[in-house]
Amino acid sequence: MNLFLEDIDTSKSEGENYYIGNIITYSNDEIEHLLVDGQQRITTLSILFLAFRDFQNEMIKGSKSLKNVDEHLKFNQQHLGKEQIQHRLVVANTSGDNFMKNLICGN
Repeated sequence: MNLFLEDIDTSKSEGENYYIGNIITYSNDEIEHLLVDGQQRITTLSILFLAFRDFQNEMIKGSKSLKNVDEHLKFNQQHLGKEQIQHRLVVANTSGDNFMKNLICGN
């Protein structure tokens, strides 16, 4: 994570754009996309996004300018007449998925 942030900072200080690389997905159906390449980049960006959310929530409690980061992490889905909260990022293995769900929920 430190190297990633250092690369971004170096690019900014040198006036260059930062290229994160390709992220390749496969559309399994109309809703779900399977990640073929870019797993580490997506995971790193997700963790960075979550850290930003937690930092923002601590620093700007009660502020009207607080951005709703959670809407980019999870969404409400209607299924069999019930509304369910779904996470935008689902990890294939159980321990990784549980870890990401806990992070998204703020644990």
